[in-house]
Order: sequence, then structure tokens, then C-alpha cells
Amino acid sequence: MGCPQAKSLDWNGSLAAGPSAGLGFNANGPAATPSAFTLNGTACTVA
Repeated sequence: MGCPQAKSLDWNGSLAAGPSAGLGFNANGPAATPSAFTLNGTACTVA
């Protein structure tokens, strides 16, 4: 199974200093809450 990845598009690849960005993802397969998730090697919490 592959790891989640996030990548900008040509029109949304830059943010000015200070703002934040949200992202979502689509998945295929059975619905399940992940037991662990990391972003750039840092553990994230599952909400």
C-alpha cells in the first residue's frame, strides 16, 4: 500500500508568508481510520 502524498498544482504552488493551507485526499479501498500518519517524518494525530 502506498503512502499519502500532497502536491501543489501549477496555479496553487505558492503561499505568502503567514497563511495556512488545508488539503484533503481521495482513497480507494475499504474505509478505515489510519492507525498512524506522518508528514515530513513528524507524527500527526488522527481526528
